[in-house]
Amino acid sequence: MGAGAFSSLAEAAGLLAPGRVVEPRLDEVERRSRYERWRTFVQGAAQFA
Repeated sequence: MGAGAFSSLAEAAGLLAPGRVVEPRLDEVERRSRYERWRTFVQGAAQFA
């Protein structure tokens, strides 16, 4: 996948500790804002592909 570090998502997931939960470091408003900026960037970049 991606850069070739893993052959599949299942392989990568298998390396994670079972039941481990990572809490967000940012509040929901900031996460949504950053996500929207990322989507806008990706949509713009897709026009060049």
